[in-house]
Amino acid sequence: MKYLCILILAGSLVLALSCESESPIEPDYEQVVIQAYIYAGESIKDIKISKTLPMGSEADKQPVINDASVSLIKNNRSYELTPSSGDSGYYHYEGTDLAVEEGDNFTIRVDYFDRQATGSTMVPPPPASVSYSNDIIYIPVRFNPFQFIFDTTKHQIKVSWEAESDAMYFIRIENVEEDPDSVATRIPPKGLPGRMVSLPMNQNFYIILFEDITHYGRHKVTVYRINQEYVDLYISRHQNSRELNEPLTNIYNGLGVFSAFNSEVFYFTAVAD
Repeated sequence: MKYLCILILAGSLVLALSCESESPIEPDYEQVVIQAYIYAGESIKDIKISKTLPMGSEADKQPVINDASVSLIKNNRSYELTPSSGDSGYYHYEGTDLAVEEGDNFTIRVDYFDRQATGSTMVPPPPASVSYSNDIIYIPVRFNPFQFIFDTTKHQIKVSWEAESDAMYFIRIENVEEDPDSVATRIPPKGLPGRMVSLPMNQNFYIILFEDITHYGRHKVTVYRINQEYVDLYISRHQNSRELNEPLTNIYNGLGVFSAFNSEVFYFTAVAD
């Protein structure tokens, strides 16, 4: 799936929020956990439904729910989602009549456990005036830290945008070659090659360094503007467990998060120097 974006960060966050088996605030009954993300200009396919683990469970992941009634509501019209293939817990919308656009208000509704869990979000505007310093980044083939001279025009790409004071952003970088070659000085990482997601930030720039690049070839960079509910989820994931705070969630009658994203995209190429 394309966004396991959200990706990469988001899946582990919801898991951590809902599976603290020793937390005294954990409910003593099963609850629906919603991990749902919608993206401006894209189809609906990043909706995952699971359930909390019981107290004392030794399972290392949440059980998924493949038979819930899941729908999205926009402008008082309900769009029913369909379970995706396999035992994944993911749902998607099969039609072509549901657009996700800036300013749209959406509600998700999940019927399960004889209860209805709901959450709402609004599609934010895209990051404004996204620009980048260059579209090629050079990777030193023989890197000697004692002799290397860093060149900002070759060994980094500065991504800039007009940031609003109350807005948050993050960057996603993904190698889009069919069979990318790994950088010779690196051990290929686990997972998808060349994929990296930044932390949420409220600044107006991000520096991509040659050290960040694990594979040569063409890369897609997506600059996301994100909503507060996604930021809250990230903060909850990193709070001190001794604080015993309720996990932040925008789901009523359940746990998790329902959030919308908007973005701008550009490409660069990584080559050997």
